[in-house]
This record gives sequence, C-alpha cells and structure tokens, in this order.
Amino acid sequence: MNFTYKDQIHPEKLLFKIELDDKSNAIVKFTKTYHLQSHRLLADAGFAPKVIHYEEILAGWKAIIMEDVSDYYHHALELSFSAKKNLRFAIETILHANNFVHGDLRNSNVLVNNDQDICILDFDWAGQTGQARYPIFINIDENLWHSDVRPGGVIREEHDLY
Repeated sequence: MNFTYKDQIHPEKLLFKIELDDKSNAIVKFTKTYHLQSHRLLADAGFAPKVIHYEEILAGWKAIIMEDVSDYYHHALELSFSAKKNLRFAIETILHANNFVHGDLRNSNVLVNNDQDICILDFDWAGQTGQARYPIFINIDENLWHSDVRPGGVIREEHDLY
C-alpha cells in the first residue's frame, strides 16, 4: 500500500500521520507486537479506528494502517461517567466475551468524542485471555495499574476493568 508521510505523532513512537493515494488521511504504526484480531473486533463494533491495512514486514515488524479519528475524538484527562460506562461495555461485551484482553487501557489509549463515545487505541499488549502478558519493562505505578499487575505477568480481565 502506498502512502505519503505527513508528520510523526510522537517523537518516541513509530506512529505517523499519512496521506493515502486517494488523498484521505490515516495513521500508520510500526510495532513488533500487535493483536490485530482484538483491534478488528472493537473496530467492527465502532469502538476503535478501522484497520485499513495490516502487513508483516521485515524482522518481525508489523505495519498497521488505520483510520485517523483525530477530527472526531480527543484525549481526556479524566473520562466522564458516561464514557467509562461505554468503555466498560466495549471491553466486557466485545473483547472479554471473545476471550481477549487489552492490558493497557490508560487514558492515553482511550479517546472520547463530544457524545462521550469512546475509541480504543494501542493493541500492542492485547491478546488471548490467559496467554497475553505484560511486557517486562512495564513501569508499575500503583495509581495506574491494578494491584496484581506485574512485569511479564498474565493480563487478566479484571485488569482491563481497573
């Protein structure tokens, strides 16, 4: 798939705004780990950006091109009650119901729009319930994570609901 780079979104992440050949905007992410099935499940239900293209490239790297939702959704310092309710619904009835976990539902990975609809990002840690694990390098801050979260530990459904 051909595209033109427009801007790097974060200086420490391989995440870029791009323009596709049809002149539409999108996001491309390069990563070593990604759970495409979780992303697509939530995207099909309207709770994540649509996946436009996925490709496994050199040396185990993956390229994920997805819809750019930045015109409709934004980061919130604190999710409203309604947004939290929508997030819980998406996680329990879609992700967990299909035996998947996300593992990283910090506010930086949950966008919200003016109607308090949510859009979930970053499926690098997501995976099969009972098999997906936190990375070894995770910063354990008791304010961010469930008390059972450990570096290299199994990601549990209750962690997603913390």
